[in-house]
Amino acid sequence: MAKTTQKHFETFKAECEKWVERYGLKDWRIHYFHKEALDGCMASYSAKILDRVASMFLNPDWEKTTITDYDLKQSAFHEVSHLFFSRIWMLAMDRFACERDIDEEIHVFIRTLENVLWHENKS
Repeated sequence: MAKTTQKHFETFKAECEKWVERYGLKDWRIHYFHKEALDGCMASYSAKILDRVASMFLNPDWEKTTITDYDLKQSAFHEVSHLFFSRIWMLAMDRFACERDIDEEIHVFIRTLENVLWHENKS
């Protein structure tokens, strides 16, 4: 089992902030913690979606024997992507959600991904 260091945490946090910026999640207040992640995962997030407050966790204990920058950055991307999709998750869980709200949120994702991925890689 490997332990994450303060340097690992700084890499994780910086990568989270990069994806928060790229996804345009500027209406969120996000806190970062270097402590046990939910369910013992390498990293996790929790959010109060309506309040737009989230917490990102980097677990100090990883089951892997080595920890690479790639692992940390991928974990950060994964958790911020959960945050990016959190509103659609909330709508899907709400039995009173209407089709129009869900369709609107899907288009928010499409436009954001166009701006983040498509325009960045156009030839």
